[in-house]
Amino acid sequence: MKRLPVRHGIVLALALVALAAAMALWLGVFHQERAAAALEPDFVVTISSDPGVDTQVANGSVINYQIVASNINNVDATDVAIRVEVVGGTLNVQAFPGTCLGFAGVTECTADISGNSSVTLEVDMQVTAASGTSVYLGAYVDPPTPDHSFGAVRESEFGRADFGDDEALECSLVGEDEDMSLTLDGIQLEPDNYDCTKHDVVAAAPSPSPTPTGTRDFDLQLGWNNFVWTGADATPADTALNCIAGEFAIAYALEAGGWLRYVPGDPAITTLATVDKYDSLLVLVTASGVQCLGMPVEP
Repeated sequence: MKRLPVRHGIVLALALVALAAAMALWLGVFHQERAAAALEPDFVVTISSDPGVDTQVANGSVINYQIVASNINNVDATDVAIRVEVVGGTLNVQAFPGTCLGFAGVTECTADISGNSSVTLEVDMQVTAASGTSVYLGAYVDPPTPDHSFGAVRESEFGRADFGDDEALECSLVGEDEDMSLTLDGIQLEPDNYDCTKHDVVAAAPSPSPTPTGTRDFDLQLGWNNFVWTGADATPADTALNCIAGEFAIAYALEAGGWLRYVPGDPAITTLATVDKYDSLLVLVTASGVQCLGMPVEP
């Protein structure tokens, strides 16, 4: 076997030592980076709404949202910011285990999120958007919402520019960047710490006219009177015409079979058993000033 000159052997040995040192250093840094990454919280945000996003809403109606921010690593996090942006509505915070500040359509809430746990932000939004437009809500959990520009760099587990995740919802109006679902080397660039919703707004249905309810009074004069019953169907005649009891009076109702009569206190000759709503009767009273007070008016 041919031997290398001594000087060549020394150079080769030094090169091998340097290579081994470089590999050890690279492996150490690699493992440190992985260890450091494992010690960082990782946040996920999801939004649900009532009514759901497939439901159309009217101007002036109220949508209830539940925004859940989760820390999916076993590392506690303090002062985690949840930023909520809305377009086409006025937001009111209903419940949150932290503090919230709102200004100009943006609400930022801060809370601690322990490892492998979550917090829920409940908000109501009154729709102010006009019919034919849409109302949006977007939520971003730490890091904060990026600038609204294509390719704006924000923090993420990938350390590179991130883009919007839902081109159908056009959520760039509420904190999302350009609406593209991009991947690089099979990795989804949009982190899961952003979510958004959209509701289409339609014209509100007209309010129905109020139905009269309550009672009304009848003043029956001497002689024949037209009496229209305004209470419920199938009301016993002696209940509907109780006010003429004690007077020499008689009531007639024209039915399909002919005339039926009601004589107070004389069931033997009474043939009118019940009256229905809006039945018209002819009532003969033999005294003036007979009052039927508080007769019901059914809706």
